[in-house]
Amino acid sequence: MSFKFEPSDSSDASDQFAGTVKENCCKEIAAIPAKEIYAVRELYESLIGKKTKKYTLGNGKVLLSISSADVELEIRHAATAAGKATAVAEALSAETDLLPHVYEGGLKVWECSVDLTEYISTLGTKFEGQRVLELGCGSGLPGLYALTEDAQTVHFQDYNEEVIQRLTIPNVLLNADERKLGSCRFFSGDWESLRNLLLPSVVGASDARYDVILTSETIYSPSSYKKLHDIMASLLKPDGVVYLAAKTCYFGVGGGTREFEDYVRMEGVFDLHVVKEFSDGVLREILRLSLKSSAS
Repeated sequence: MSFKFEPSDSSDASDQFAGTVKENCCKEIAAIPAKEIYAVRELYESLIGKKTKKYTLGNGKVLLSISSADVELEIRHAATAAGKATAVAEALSAETDLLPHVYEGGLKVWECSVDLTEYISTLGTKFEGQRVLELGCGSGLPGLYALTEDAQTVHFQDYNEEVIQRLTIPNVLLNADERKLGSCRFFSGDWESLRNLLLPSVVGASDARYDVILTSETIYSPSSYKKLHDIMASLLKPDGVVYLAAKTCYFGVGGGTREFEDYVRMEGVFDLHVVKEFSDGVLREILRLSLKSSAS
């Protein structure tokens, strides 16, 4: 595999999934409503002294990311100082990577995010002038690649506001100048809520939709398939493309590429093809989705 990860860190590039999810079985938890998060200039100062990780792609491009371990420590300290734990801080204290409807694992650099970044770097796809959306972005590596390849705009979404503020936006600042930051928008919250937030701006305006939607490690739970499917179907341009990277099977959780493929085919909105398979370690795939002509 041509993607190199430097240096190694136990909190990043995890290939483990089973056993890291804790279910909220005792109470019904409402999804976090979507909202836009705005980058502030002070974030430049917050980058000083933070450790970064270098991701060297097969084509030679280098992307940088703030150390997830540092971000986690920062969140813990902030919660202690405030005397009140945020949702992400609660998940970290529970030593879980995922707490459904509370924290969706955005601080980890999951290996399928690495897979997707490497894959799109080998496509020869010209992102210049393209509108790109990354769903479930976390560190935002795939979206960052598109941004550094002169995408017209890149919009990043993660379930947790704290992930966007402390990891995604700083990573954009590490990899792009202020001009490119101005071409980005950032959103937190639930996909159904985000769809409702963005849909009014794209109805009757195909050029406001996205040429490319990127997402990785977002189909581990079958209960989320409808929301993910519907937001992609609503916001993708008629001739646009979705690249989705995921594990073939999420053991102990229930989801995987075959289950999602079955759901997509049942809905009849997208054409779907497996375009890349990874057999090193846990089996992983990249799926390519495009709207059927009758659905566009």
